[in-house]
Amino acid sequence: GTQQGATGYGKYAFQFLIRKQGQNETGRLVKIDLETREIIKISETLPTYHSNDIAYNPETGTLYVIHYAPQLNTISIVDPETLEWEGTVTLPYEVYAIGYSVGRQQYAFADYNEDITFHIMDKDFQEVRSVTGQPTGYLIQGGFADDDFIYASRSPLNEDKGNFVLVYDWEGNFLTKVEIKLGTEFESMFRVGDMWYTVFHEGGGRLYETIVYKEIP
Repeated sequence: GTQQGATGYGKYAFQFLIRKQGQNETGRLVKIDLETREIIKISETLPTYHSNDIAYNPETGTLYVIHYAPQLNTISIVDPETLEWEGTVTLPYEVYAIGYSVGRQQYAFADYNEDITFHIMDKDFQEVRSVTGQPTGYLIQGGFADDDFIYASRSPLNEDKGNFVLVYDWEGNFLTKVEIKLGTEFESMFRVGDMWYTVFHEGGGRLYETIVYKEIP
């Protein structure tokens, strides 16, 4: 399968591998023990289409999966224990990435039609505001968010080279760019504790445990 969205919490990582079939893409979610690197469970085929990005909300104990094309305004709800599909949420925007801040109790959704516009929604998926940051020109991928920052993963577009993490505050202000000198196509990223994990498509899925040294202004 082709690697797409990923996230993690506690001792587990979750990676989506999809089967590309035009507009009828389907995926399987792989649950991995971060300590042993062993596969704990693989889901049945899920109707999550391109499965471009995932966020975990510890308050609901739920995984939320970005469908991407052709259902750009739809996210799926998946149980992290059973890896079973539990339904969908329809958003008022077309989006490609998701992050969740526990402290803010807010989601940050990246807008599909703008290079770097974030739609901030509360824990009930009600609109709070939208903010626009500095354009990037790179290929849009996944994202992540914490209480302080919103992170966007980017990979090369056309003749560009290099994979990057772009960092913004919750008002959309661009803060810094970190080059990730690993892998091929940088699909997604997440943090568990103090450790970052970066996920790449390399004829399948590959997960790197990463220490990122970059001071954020």
